[in-house]
Amino acid sequence: MASQPTTALSLGAVDSARPYVTGILPQGWGFFTKSPRDEQFYLFVRGPDGAWVPGLRGPLSAPGNFLGLDRFVRAQSIEFGLLVSSLGTDAWTACRGLLDACVRTAKVGVSLTNPSPHRLICGPVAFVMRKQVPWAWTRSKRPVQMPYRLALVEVQC
Repeated sequence: MASQPTTALSLGAVDSARPYVTGILPQGWGFFTKSPRDEQFYLFVRGPDGAWVPGLRGPLSAPGNFLGLDRFVRAQSIEFGLLVSSLGTDAWTACRGLLDACVRTAKVGVSLTNPSPHRLICGPVAFVMRKQVPWAWTRSKRPVQMPYRLALVEVQC
């Protein structure tokens, strides 16, 4: 079995070009993909009723973003990354359960100045880092709540 080719089809020119292409691009597809096991970042802002609501306007291809023509979402994601990368490790609080319960007990005190020329994220925000639910658990009868980290930040604009 180990000597079997990865595909039953031989593509001739593609197979002969493979050594040259891998010499130029050795990383393969791994360079272009992100591990699904990495933590995901979320942004929450206070809604009009005081509850925490999602603050990112994604995905880029949504009809509300004119199917990708409105670049507001991309600019917001870059600004979000700049703010999160400037947080220290002591700004994060480990949490389990509902976001509102964790926000009430989390420490506040981190204040950042938004460095973006066109500021889109301002005021009190909650940054959340959470791992995705593993694929093997998706059919669980009980709802799965993954642990997460939370940082309450006052963003100055």
